Amino acid sequence: ATYMTSSTLHQVFNEENNGQKLKCVIEHPSFAMPDVTIVPITIYFSPGQKQVHTFYQISLTSPYEVFISFSANPHPTALMWSYESIFQKMAYQIQIPTDNGKFSTSLI
Repeated sequence: ATYMTSSTLHQVFNEENNGQKLKCVIEHPSFAMPDVTIVPITIYFSPGQKQVHTFYQISLTSPYEVFISFSANPHPTALMWSYESIFQKMAYQIQIPTDNGKFSTSLI
């Protein structure tokens, strides 16, 4: 007799699963070793806002560092800043380089 077997995994993936590997292991009496299939997981997701800090009592002409952190896949290609009320574009636009999934930008 021949047996046909199929298996379906129903899984809801999230951004933390990006880059992980899904493994399926099949054991059978005729196998000397289990048959292993590994599938890399690539999750595409939009940039999501992380924790936002509110600044109080900023002194006139005092320098402040504003740190924004986000994750996305595929990686973003530019980062732009603007001031509130009319949200006019500032003269700063930074191209984000590809660096093995880690990105860093700075404005000086």
